[in-house]
Amino acid sequence: MENKTGKYLKYAVGEIILVVIGILIALQINNWNETNKAKVNERELLTYVLENIKTDSISIDSIISRSDRVLMVQQNLIKLSNGELRSHEVGNLDLLRSSEPNQTVTKKNNPNLANEVRSQDLKKIILNYFLALDWLEFTIETNNEIIETKIRPFLGEKKLLNYGNQLETNLNRLNLINSEMFYEEFQKEELRQLLFESGIKLRIMKLNAQRTMLKNIELKNDINNYLKT
Repeated sequence: MENKTGKYLKYAVGEIILVVIGILIALQINNWNETNKAKVNERELLTYVLENIKTDSISIDSIISRSDRVLMVQQNLIKLSNGELRSHEVGNLDLLRSSEPNQTVTKKNNPNLANEVRSQDLKKIILNYFLALDWLEFTIETNNEIIETKIRPFLGEKKLLNYGNQLETNLNRLNLINSEMFYEEFQKEELRQLLFESGIKLRIMKLNAQRTMLKNIELKNDINNYLKT
């Protein structure tokens, strides 16, 4: 009886061990499957994010290009006031009343992106890029505020706009601002002070756009390298 009991105990212990091993193997397989699934989901997410980042780069590049064109007009107006240029050499005055759209999409489409990637290094780079986007958005809003609440109302109040041209379908020939009346008004200090303030805000916006572009390139390169590994 003792021998039989011992054999039964050994058998039972062996069965328990086998069951435990089976459970551990099943858990390991489940963990492996979950990890693989997480990797696949992460890859799909980052592939989608890369397209958003590329869209951002186009938008940011447009901000920089448009800022350069407006700043060139601002610079030429300074030269005009110093007698270094003639009025017909200043450029398109309509640019002075142009506000800037914010068409970046990465953070808007993926607000929790940093929490959805496993790499700590990549998390930091994503957060840095999002901070740059936030600051760019703030400077765009600040730039647009002076355009929409100061410059445009001033042009209207002083009757410096060519009524009827707002319906012109050829965007290259809008000629919204009456140049003759504008240059007459430009001799006065009020308009110059407004252009001074808008020029500062525009330059800050451009500098932030350039910094954001560098962060954009860095994030794009790091995601591509991460996906390769």
